[in-house]
Amino acid sequence: MSALLVLTAFLAILSILAYSRLHYHRFVQYAHIPQPPTSLLWGHMSLLHKFMSMSSQGPSDRHIDLVLLEIWHSLGQPPLFLMDLRPVGPCLCIIASHHLAEQISRSSAAFAYSVPKSYTLGELEPLVGHDSMIIKEGQEWKELRKRFNPGFAPGHLMGLLPVVAEKVWMFTRLLERVAADGKVVRLDMLTQGLTVDVIGEVVMEVDVGAQEELLGRADLGEDAAAAAGGGEEEDEGLMDTEGRKGEGGGEMSNFTKTYYRLITSYAAGGKQPPMEWLQLLTNPFSHRRRHRQPLSQKVDTFLREFVQRKHQDEFQSTTTTTTTTKKTKSGTTRSILSLSLSEQHNNSPLLPMPPKLLSTTTDALKTFLFAGHDTTAILIGWVLYYLSLCPRAHSRVSSELDSIFGPPSASPSACASSPASPSEIRAQLSAPGSGPLKLNKMVYTHAVIKEALRLHPPAGTARRAEVGSGFVVTCTCSEPFSSSSSSSFSSSGGTCTSHKKEKEKGGQYMQSQSQSQSQSQSQSQGRQGGEWNVDGMVLYNCATIIHRDADVYGETKDEFWPERWLTTLSESESDATTKDKDKNKKEIPAGAWRPFERGPRDCIGRDLAIIEAKVVVALVHGRYEFVKVGLGEKVLVPQEEGPDGGEEEEEEKSKPLVDGTGCCVVKEKLYTRRQVTARAADGMRMKVRLAKGVVGGLEG
Repeated sequence: MSALLVLTAFLAILSILAYSRLHYHRFVQYAHIPQPPTSLLWGHMSLLHKFMSMSSQGPSDRHIDLVLLEIWHSLGQPPLFLMDLRPVGPCLCIIASHHLAEQISRSSAAFAYSVPKSYTLGELEPLVGHDSMIIKEGQEWKELRKRFNPGFAPGHLMGLLPVVAEKVWMFTRLLERVAADGKVVRLDMLTQGLTVDVIGEVVMEVDVGAQEELLGRADLGEDAAAAAGGGEEEDEGLMDTEGRKGEGGGEMSNFTKTYYRLITSYAAGGKQPPMEWLQLLTNPFSHRRRHRQPLSQKVDTFLREFVQRKHQDEFQSTTTTTTTTKKTKSGTTRSILSLSLSEQHNNSPLLPMPPKLLSTTTDALKTFLFAGHDTTAILIGWVLYYLSLCPRAHSRVSSELDSIFGPPSASPSACASSPASPSEIRAQLSAPGSGPLKLNKMVYTHAVIKEALRLHPPAGTARRAEVGSGFVVTCTCSEPFSSSSSSSFSSSGGTCTSHKKEKEKGGQYMQSQSQSQSQSQSQSQGRQGGEWNVDGMVLYNCATIIHRDADVYGETKDEFWPERWLTTLSESESDATTKDKDKNKKEIPAGAWRPFERGPRDCIGRDLAIIEAKVVVALVHGRYEFVKVGLGEKVLVPQEEGPDGGEEEEEEKSKPLVDGTGCCVVKEKLYTRRQVTARAADGMRMKVRLAKGVVGGLEG
């Protein structure tokens, strides 16, 4: 009997201790951070699942950033907020203010190269490698960044304009095929082919031939691509080998297919965190994860053999090198592969390749192949989509391109007012000296690209300061912080009154009873006024939220408005909506636009992505019309028929409905889904056709 009493007492004490510990972690440890109501058992997982499941807020498979944006609004738009997903996921601190994001991404006395990347990036290791610059920290990262910086120097990238123009020329040939077929196509299939070809030249000095593969297909329509996929592992356009004319694409073709299968193994597959995390915890050998490692090994094997052959050619063979790209004055190329191998070339070129250098070089190729094509392909898709959706922007880009590249000169029969042909524009961009100058004149096009990136940043950054590091972020707003009450959700901590300009409709902060009780305890964790101790949490600079700050972007924060990026705006240029003229006079803080992140660890290939997007717009804008199908499709209103109205084409019988901002109204909003990066949910389904008045072929 006494033993039973002792056991009962022991279990009771153990239960009390467990409860106390759990209560501390849920309600006390991070009580100083604004947050929704917390469940003792589930933290914020049940609330996150509820938001994702609310059909009124959007599709359940939408990107997690869009869900976090909704939660941020429901909290009253604090500068940061907590999402406790323990024990299934991390304890996330969502950074919603550019002031705070800058403190995380910049160098400091505590963190020489900014706050370290989060351990959660380890999930990307099969894709980018253990020695990837994305994952490495400290001196190792610094040495890698220093080694590869010359490959992305602005002057060097401008020297690659002929290569980029050549690959975009191939892209126009694909569009010509699609326009002639008249079928719905997944535009991201084509943009990925383009960007893979470009990054293949920049990284490996090879012609990957992804677009040649697409041109060899019998049918580029989405139905043929889906039929060729043969399952979820091969549901991406570039992986499809069926439906082609002739034989396969050889060694690089097989590598490309395997690599895309590896990328798609990261697709959310209809599930989103925390449900996806729960699935991974309970079933770590799920279908996609089970196939990821073998695919990664195949990619590694191919790249290692490729690197060793390159090393043999460049440093040990007496035969002529197979390098196809231009060399610098020193006689070496600036491809990522050559820059990585240059370390041994400078030290001991005749020695066998060290295993560490082989591993580092292989992972560098994996990293740049992924990062260099994926986000750029997404960007190009959104740019073409918004130019098709916004007549105001479309017209201004047309005028800009005409002023830069001029009317056609090769065809005497062409109308003097028609745009230059893609062939002529390609020649102008490829010309030494004048090409970069013309590209830099595309000011409004650059604004369109920046605005597309603002509305749809491909990715954010996750960082983590170790427990005990004492890392504190401070709101630098001029107004003081204040605790307040009343909101649809409860949260503790302070808020800067400058973040309340949109909260006058009733959304403010409120402390729950349990959090109020722990308020005095949380003061010891470093919160004084507008300061928050955030060590121990995963810090997520959520660009999707930061890019929609009404204090920065005003009433048009959710609208496509490229004019906000122009430093000067004449009255005639700002006549789309008079109410928005003054907003362009307000300077946008540099830290409020961060699709490539900022600080020492910003994206090394950001300039290449913008160059590619500019060249695409220059070559395709005047020749093709892109018509969105399904998600993001325009609302059309019937027009009065003329005398021969019954014979008119369908597009002549109706007209897009345009809203007050000069953009077309859509039937259903196009949204993003997660597949490592944020991608258009439907693969950017489009119909492509020749623009009205276009005559002749690509040559003019």
